[in-house]
Amino acid sequence: MGDGMRGRLRLRQLALLALAVFSILGLTAACADTSPPHKEIGAIGVVASVDWTAAGESGVYRIRFDDGRTYAMEGGPVTGSGPSPSVGDLILAGSKPSNWMLVAPLRVPDSSWHVACYGLVENGEEKDTTVDLDFGVTLQKAPDFDENGRNPMYSSRIFGGVICLNRDGQVRRIF
Repeated sequence: MGDGMRGRLRLRQLALLALAVFSILGLTAACADTSPPHKEIGAIGVVASVDWTAAGESGVYRIRFDDGRTYAMEGGPVTGSGPSPSVGDLILAGSKPSNWMLVAPLRVPDSSWHVACYGLVENGEEKDTTVDLDFGVTLQKAPDFDENGRNPMYSSRIFGGVICLNRDGQVRRIF
């Protein structure tokens, strides 16, 4: 084999090696964590009253909790889950990294629902002492966290299940 042929063969090998490296780097970048930034909880409580005052493109939510505390959220559209907050709902809200709110309506026991709790419908991952929501919020498990009544196909991954919260925003049960 001549020097010219060896040179072309070596260039092809280097080109294939470079292509492999760039493919791996591109795959790694594509698989990088795309989860939302962690959100800090600024307020948890049961809603006693809600007032929304519009001001142009934004406005202010003023929420009074049943224990007398108040929470005001200023700014543009609020991202989050569930309906707008109503009297009797449990809300978890914050302003870091931007305004957000999760609304968990009260669910009362009946023939299909066995425990009274505030039901939050979110995806996430159950850990030993917490539930990490895909939304970017970490919830603590309650001291009375109940593992009974789970689907036999249960895994630590939560897909569209109802996460039962107590009035402190702690996870009591996952349905």
